[in-house]
Amino acid sequence: VMAPEKLRAMVEAGTRSVEAYDAYLQGFALGRKGLDGGNLSYARQSREAFERARTIDPQFAAAHWKAAETWFGSVTRTDARSVPEGLSYEDLLAGYFERVDAAIATSRDETEKIRYMAAREVFSMNPKKALAYMSRFVEERPRDIDAWDELSRIAAYSADLGAMARAADRMHAIAIENDMP
Repeated sequence: VMAPEKLRAMVEAGTRSVEAYDAYLQGFALGRKGLDGGNLSYARQSREAFERARTIDPQFAAAHWKAAETWFGSVTRTDARSVPEGLSYEDLLAGYFERVDAAIATSRDETEKIRYMAAREVFSMNPKKALAYMSRFVEERPRDIDAWDELSRIAAYSADLGAMARAADRMHAIAIENDMP
């Protein structure tokens, strides 16, 4: 039996499946372990946990999104070995698009859907469209420092120095308000 507050958190995350939610939480814990210790096996296990969550509950948009992020990292960063070996760049990109498209299609939160659409546009090489989406997202979630960071990177891809400066100013303000360096 799940405590009411944990059940509420599970439903707010976007699933009614305890098994999917458990896999989703395991993905976060394993990802953190991988970041803390630099052990690639945790990155693989984290990816596998998010994949399990999205397989168990195909309507779990947040699980699709977290799985997409693991494929994003595999296309762009040093944790490229966290996905199955032998995949081409095109396969990795297709894996990313499959997962982000599933997140867009299943999201019940219109604001989160905008963030997913922005991420998709980045990989589709449409930075100005991505910037428009992220600008809408931060209008809805003005205190989300990670979103402002994402917006600053997308603004850089778009060569929009004004948007980069606004994002940097907003991140600084949020950091100061939260006693963060």
